Amino acid sequence: MLCVVDVGFSCYASCLKNEKNKALDNTFFIGYIAHIQDQFQGEENGVRDAMSVALTGIGRRNRTLNAAAIRAAKAIGRMVVDYGDNARKSIGILTHLESDHLRRKFNRRDAGRVVFSQRLRP
Repeated sequence: MLCVVDVGFSCYASCLKNEKNKALDNTFFIGYIAHIQDQFQGEENGVRDAMSVALTGIGRRNRTLNAAAIRAAKAIGRMVVDYGDNARKSIGILTHLESDHLRRKFNRRDAGRVVFSQRLRP
């Protein structure tokens, strides 16, 4: 069962880049953010790893989901994934979600939409 859940979240994270599918709206992703927030601490390492990747990906999608993912990450607290005796470390989810890069990305996208929508008005 663990493998199925791990693969499920990994596949889900790969869907995040599909911005053309209208079914993948903010409401769809908010449900997964809530699930991750509620279940993260009780899951096995592999599932926590996949959940952390999914939460990071969701938070990179747009400003609204970024804010929701940040709130969830803060509610979860320290998101520890034990990788055993190798060099891999848990990703700093809040570091990624609160990065200047994402702030600039969202500001650019929002500015483009405002300018574009203003040009369409008579």
